Amino acid sequence: MSLQPLYLQFLKLCQGRLFRIPEYQRPYSWEKKQRVDLFQDILAVLNKNDINYQHFMATLVALNTKEKITIGQHEYEIVEIVDGQQRITTLIILLKEISDYILENDFDNYKIAEELKNLLIKRDNSAILLQTNHDSNRVFSRYLKEGYSETNFQPLTTGEENLKNAIIECKYFIQSNSNNEILLNILRIVQNRLGFLYYEILDEGMVYTTFEVLNSRGRPVEWLDKTKSMLMGIIYEKYGVQNSKSKFIESHKIWTKLYEKIGIKNLNGDEILRYAATLMQDSTPSRVISSEISYEFLKEKATTNPNDILKIMNIFVDIASKLEELYDDQILNTITSISHARLLYLAIVSSKDLSAKDKTNLKSIWEKISFLIFGISKKDSRTAVGEYVRIAYEIYKNKHEGVTEIVKNLKSIASSYDIESEVNKLIKERDCYTSWTNELRYILYHYELSLAKQLKIEISNSWSDIWNGNSAETIEHIFPQEPGNETYWKGKFGRGNSVIIKNVNRIGNLTVLPKQQNSIAGNSSFPNKKEIYKKSNLLLMKEIIKVRDWNKKALENREETLKNFIIRTWQVH
Repeated sequence: MSLQPLYLQFLKLCQGRLFRIPEYQRPYSWEKKQRVDLFQDILAVLNKNDINYQHFMATLVALNTKEKITIGQHEYEIVEIVDGQQRITTLIILLKEISDYILENDFDNYKIAEELKNLLIKRDNSAILLQTNHDSNRVFSRYLKEGYSETNFQPLTTGEENLKNAIIECKYFIQSNSNNEILLNILRIVQNRLGFLYYEILDEGMVYTTFEVLNSRGRPVEWLDKTKSMLMGIIYEKYGVQNSKSKFIESHKIWTKLYEKIGIKNLNGDEILRYAATLMQDSTPSRVISSEISYEFLKEKATTNPNDILKIMNIFVDIASKLEELYDDQILNTITSISHARLLYLAIVSSKDLSAKDKTNLKSIWEKISFLIFGISKKDSRTAVGEYVRIAYEIYKNKHEGVTEIVKNLKSIASSYDIESEVNKLIKERDCYTSWTNELRYILYHYELSLAKQLKIEISNSWSDIWNGNSAETIEHIFPQEPGNETYWKGKFGRGNSVIIKNVNRIGNLTVLPKQQNSIAGNSSFPNKKEIYKKSNLLLMKEIIKVRDWNKKALENREETLKNFIIRTWQVH
């Protein structure tokens, strides 16, 4: 099929068409940088002061659905935007903000605002110029019809949050250029001097091959999106026009589900792609492979075995689901900043061969060794890459001799780490606060659990507030970082400011409180702090409350208690 692109200004592009973004496409993902670029493009055209100057915006690829609707005396074609939806969405928001501003502030140009309104919303509110995807709450539709307010635009997903930010930034852009002449010139530029190279395709299969060869300026296309188009293109090439239809329908369902998960939790699409390709390798990988290599690997795999394409897509969804569960776990988030640690977790929970009991046991060992290495020992992302990836691959592919072997291999990763030595090193640094608040909170949480287990009771509800808060805002310095004029603290650690600096961030001087109570505690005296500590109902606070006077000796005693707890808890036997 030969493509006959049209060069259309934005206003002409919008005439006789209603745009729809299909659910199997990524939701609105432009960020501030891309919107600023767009605003600068518009202002650059404005500053040229040349009515004949045309600014090329981008290519736009759309699928003609062959659907038409009649509104009054007008007929509109329904087209699905496949490439270019971010820019189109932003320009429509910009037109909406111009229309609203004129209606509110410039009665002389009321007719212009009405024309814009009629462009965006068709007669009797029966249709809108653009129907966005993943909009179950109809926030964008309500925005076009009713305008923006905090009550009618409460984002529930990352895509909706991006739309909200776009509206606020477009509103600010218009208000910053609200001089009557300038504003009308901006409107003329948007409508008449921003040009698109428009490809309208009748055959859905051609959409994906076209997407692969066309590039447009804006937010870089993620490798996962490129992979989607590549896989859909292979379906079209291998199965033909008729036979590919059912597979397209199934593919759309899968990608709709995937983008919903990505949008709700703001998952990294390229990470999903890389994990999938790494675990699907034909031989044991030594690292999490790159996005580009993942793309090429899956392209070859899909070309060789097109019947596996839907399976590949479903693996993406499965990995996204598991990542969603992982990121929902605020406690585990402490140890999931390392990519290959996340991969090993995914392999364990995704295994189709391990029992639920075995998975629970392996997750516990994974958590222990990962915190020992990356938390207590403070190793970075270059550490134990090959070991983690190899074990993850063997678990996922069931290339092991049983759970006993997996346990042995997991523990071997931590065999070179002597827990007592690592803890002594940590304590010797005298700073368990700076850049280490997440890890500290994690340790204190497990200490609280151990105390609750001894007493056979549940932990306090205060922990919910502690985990929901920023870690730095929930770490309490018993001896304050800045004691100020509070006379109680004078001389408690010795003389001079240097003594305070050397001791205030030691683990024995640190505990946790919900944010509000932590703020109240501040630099209060120790007797006053103890009254605040009582209200938290935290078990670990009871040990502190029993102390009569908080001085260096009290700090050292508590430090020794926590040191012994850490050694007992994270010792790998």
